[in-house]
Formats: sequence, C-alpha cells, structure tokens
Amino acid sequence: MRTALFMTWALLFVTPAFEAAAVPGWDRCGLPATAAACWGEWSGWRPVGHEMRRENRDQDRARDAYRSGDVLPLSRILSGVRRQYPGKLLDATLAPQGRGYVYVIKLLGADNRVRLIYVDAQTGGVLSVR
Repeated sequence: MRTALFMTWALLFVTPAFEAAAVPGWDRCGLPATAAACWGEWSGWRPVGHEMRRENRDQDRARDAYRSGDVLPLSRILSGVRRQYPGKLLDATLAPQGRGYVYVIKLLGADNRVRLIYVDAQTGGVLSVR
C-alpha cells in the first residue's frame, strides 16, 4: 500500500518537474515535455489553468454548433419527430456528417420496436428511419 501511494505521489508531483532530456521517451508526445503533459496527450485530457479538462466532448461540440447557428436545438427536432413517430426517447446524439450535422434519435415505438431516426440538424427534416 505504501509503495502504491509513493508511486502515485511521485507520478503526480515529482515527474512533471523533469525536462524531456532527463526523462527519455517523454518527448514523443509532441507537447512541452513533462510527464503530466504527455499523460494529457495520451488520455485526451488537457491542462487548463490548474484543472484538467477533456477535449472534444460531444456536448461541447453540440453547444458550439448550436451557438454558431449550424444546428437547430434538440427540443425543436424532437417535437417534430415525435409528431411523426410517437414513442419513448431512448437516446439522441449529434454526429458530424460531411459539412453539416445529423441528429441520430433512438425511439422505442408503441409497437415495442426500436427505431433509429436520422434528422438533418440544420433543417429538421427526417433523412431516414431504420
């Protein structure tokens, strides 16, 4: 237990202080060559101030697309889809497609069938149903 605690402490506090020349192999990550920066590169987390934040999150991408006017809000899309396809919402995601975005909506219909509905995020038109 003590060994694990010591190793954790060493990785968190001591290793980032070393430069790339002192720690062979850390310079492969392409960032400022500290262990913490390379760990961030490998895991997808980036240091921001004193915090580590995950980049490229789906919700960040969706929020940015909505703010820029590239997509309609999900609530508006769902109201249109539910008029045509009543059922329980299981999942909704925003996916990039070509130069635009597509909402992929998973609904459980009254007949207990799961439907995937692809909706153009800019116009709100249903592209396909599977």
